[in-house]
Amino acid sequence: MGGGLSRSDGTPAGTILVKANVASSVATDLISTGRTLYFFGAASGPGEQVGLWTSDGTPAGTRLIADVPYSAIGLAGAASPSID
Repeated sequence: MGGGLSRSDGTPAGTILVKANVASSVATDLISTGRTLYFFGAASGPGEQVGLWTSDGTPAGTRLIADVPYSAIGLAGAASPSID
């Protein structure tokens, strides 16, 4: 699966897309606390959002919790990040 946040039980059949067009930049950005995942990532599309996201493994429970301006992460004037 590409271009989104997925959850998995470790098998192909148990891997599902939770939210399309949202991705963590690298695996080290993932932090799990109990049943909640926090990650720094970006959502592509209209109103592109970069920042701290949280997910409980459901589409409804996956949301941006802190928007981070591109300038704060050294991307001022840079093209939008790709999350292929």
